[in-house]
Amino acid sequence: MSFNTAGAMCAICDVNEYRKCIRELDSPLVTQLFDILHALCNLLLVKPENLLEVCTGETLNYLDKSVVRQFIQLRSDFRDIKNTNNLKGIIE
Repeated sequence: MSFNTAGAMCAICDVNEYRKCIRELDSPLVTQLFDILHALCNLLLVKPENLLEVCTGETLNYLDKSVVRQFIQLRSDFRDIKNTNNLKGIIE
C-alpha cells in the first residue's frame, strides 16, 4: 500500500474528523494518541525536503524511528526520495 498526495489528504481529513470526536471524550491520552496519528499521516504529505524537520518536531521526536520510517515508506514517492539527503538520520 502507498499513498499519493490525494490519498494522504484523504487520510489526514479522516483523522481530523476522528480527532474532533475524540476531543469530546475529554481523554488526554486518547487525544494525544490521535495527535500523534495526525502527525504520522502528515509524513505522507509533507514535501521531502521538510521530512527531517517534521520527524524531529515536538510530536514525533520521541517516537521510535522505526515507526516513523514505516510511515515514510508508505509514500508513493518513497523510492525517489530514499537515497536523498532528505531522509538522512531518519531511515538509517
